[in-house]
Amino acid sequence: MNKPNTLTVWNGKSEYTGNPISVYITMKSSNVKTGDIPQITFVPDNVKPTDSLKNGRDKDVCGNCPLRPIHYKKHDHKKPCYVNLRCVNSIDRASNKPQYLFNNLFDVIRIGNWGDSASAKKEVVLEIVGQAKKVLNYTHGWAIDRFNYLKAFTMASVHSVEEKIKANKLGFRTFRTIPLACIKLEKDEIVCPNFVNQSIQCKQCKLCCGNQIKSNINIVIPSH
Repeated sequence: MNKPNTLTVWNGKSEYTGNPISVYITMKSSNVKTGDIPQITFVPDNVKPTDSLKNGRDKDVCGNCPLRPIHYKKHDHKKPCYVNLRCVNSIDRASNKPQYLFNNLFDVIRIGNWGDSASAKKEVVLEIVGQAKKVLNYTHGWAIDRFNYLKAFTMASVHSVEEKIKANKLGFRTFRTIPLACIKLEKDEIVCPNFVNQSIQCKQCKLCCGNQIKSNINIVIPSH
């Protein structure tokens, strides 16, 4: 009998809203950018992920992310968030999701296939981090004091040079989005290696692991 690909890590209350959320781990992935590595997904309970974009329940797991569709006008055809929520729908409705037992040591885990790790209980996030030599993680909660612990293994998601400077002062390395037509870097920034060469996957690169590596390099990604 095949083992289920998706397991339940935790069920509890969102640190952003207090609403119930679930955290899942998908053991194998076909994501061409990250490569085949375990992926952690944060999902609001009792609502289909695609519907949560319409009723605002995505805030349970996405917090103050400015890329949430609710921040955009209905007639605006831009798709700010890059996550394919049909895939997240599949993860959420996957049957036979046993409890994950925290008994592995992976080379690398991607946290935040959808959702922000700040939405989950700190102890749960730290348990997940302990399952891998490196974690790839991003947060829009970097400016909130109680989430400062994330800087040890998390990139601050920022969208301007001003935000980058603030996040750096708080001890975070940064992952900054910029318009595709205007690739202008600060002296301590590099473009995401995968954007430059798609044969370089996240599982090989591992630069987006916050302060798990001793580096002052910050990452920039043109909007995609």
